[in-house]
Amino acid sequence: MQTRHNIGFYILDTFAEQLEVSWRDARKLQSDIIETTIDGQKCILAKPQTFMNRSGEAVQRIIKQYKIDINNITVVFDDISLDLGKIRMRQGGSAGGHNGIKSLIKHLPIDDFWRMKVGVGSPPERFPLEKWVLSRFTQEERETLGNAVHNVITLLRNNTRENVTK
Repeated sequence: MQTRHNIGFYILDTFAEQLEVSWRDARKLQSDIIETTIDGQKCILAKPQTFMNRSGEAVQRIIKQYKIDINNITVVFDDISLDLGKIRMRQGGSAGGHNGIKSLIKHLPIDDFWRMKVGVGSPPERFPLEKWVLSRFTQEERETLGNAVHNVITLLRNNTRENVTK
């Protein structure tokens, strides 16, 4: 696990390992991509390779390429307003100050995509936010996050199953 800001990528990497699938470089989509099937449903896992504040550009390209309905998109990302390892999932809403989500809202036709926030905790008093999100987790924090990673993957799988039955 790299930094707090990379928790979404870490979760997707762990999910890919469980699915026994590999990432491919999709330069024209500005992303690393996995095309796979989960419970009979075609799924695309994507890790935009743009800067965080431009990730909406990559997601916009992926949606166009694969003709994805926005209601079928789930974005997994870090949230400093949630305690370490806490998860909040909802459809739509604001960016909550997250630059990656701001970019998605700017570049997608509607902002009704699913958001799965994973708490990385707030910085200690007087600790610069930029340094906090780019800091690494301690061993104790990684152990706490293990359950969160498992729970997020379970939610992603369940969300896929729900889309199959609609």
